[in-house]
Amino acid sequence: MRHLTLRGGAVVLTLLSTVGCQSMVRRGGAPPPPPQPEPQMPPAAMSLPPAPIQDDRLERRMTELEDKYRTLREDNDRLLRQVGAIKLRVERMESNQKSGEIGAIPSSGVVASPFDPKAGADPAAKPFVSAPVPVPGRGSSDPSALVEALRNERSPEKVDALLRQVSTAGVDVVPSLIRGLGDNDFEFRSRAEKALAVVPARISQSFLLDELKRNPDSRIRVVRILGLQGDPSAVPHLFTYLGDKNNSELRFAAAGSLVQLKAKEGIPILIEGLKSSDAVKCALAFDILRKATGQEFGYKYYASTSDRELSARKWDAWWKENGPRFEFTSR
Repeated sequence: MRHLTLRGGAVVLTLLSTVGCQSMVRRGGAPPPPPQPEPQMPPAAMSLPPAPIQDDRLERRMTELEDKYRTLREDNDRLLRQVGAIKLRVERMESNQKSGEIGAIPSSGVVASPFDPKAGADPAAKPFVSAPVPVPGRGSSDPSALVEALRNERSPEKVDALLRQVSTAGVDVVPSLIRGLGDNDFEFRSRAEKALAVVPARISQSFLLDELKRNPDSRIRVVRILGLQGDPSAVPHLFTYLGDKNNSELRFAAAGSLVQLKAKEGIPILIEGLKSSDAVKCALAFDILRKATGQEFGYKYYASTSDRELSARKWDAWWKENGPRFEFTSR
């Protein structure tokens, strides 16, 4: 149905029916209600963040992973210290004992050398024989042949025997051994250092002091040798390097040698060495301090960092209280 109305010359056409409306009229029913608008959320409600999920499993998992990482780091540090201790035992066996035995350096966790009579060696083991090692084609008293044999020998037992021969070979062997301190072969450098340590200071010290002044590359080795020889006349020459703060390794070596020669000025530097991250340096510092002072304070160079620092603080406190009146015991 359409209505056509004229208003002021304008035609207004009003459409009153739709397909749905017509169908309702035909059935005699009322027209459907107008559609209702969708309910709208209040603006305040729309701005609220979603409720947090109450689940701390992720946090617990992160804590577990952190604990495992910390444990792995501690295990790794411990293994590195043990490797350093083994390396130390191989490279730095004691050679300043008057009887010529070469023992293991630190105690507290490192097995002593089987050649150390104080270590309680297995009585069933084959005894170590220190007989001279013959040099093929030349007399064993030839200094150059002796040094060459020391360079080339691969048997540990024969190397030990050669070191004993060197200690009685006389002054002629000293220059060749000093040249060996700067050799390209690391193994031979170490053997030359051990050999010079058992050569009497009265025939080698003048050569060593000259090398100390002349050659910076071998200075640390010479400093260690002077300490191992045990001649206190070397003390004034070592004091020069005790204050060298630009070379911490040389300073540490000088401190160790001074303490071995009963000069207590090196003790504070060795106590600082107990706090080092280098297991070899920790072991050397502890071994020299223990022998010189008779103190230990529970220190173990292969322990955790926190345990070593705790023990080092005890060493600091002990030295602060006893340092001014400390005296070496006679041996």
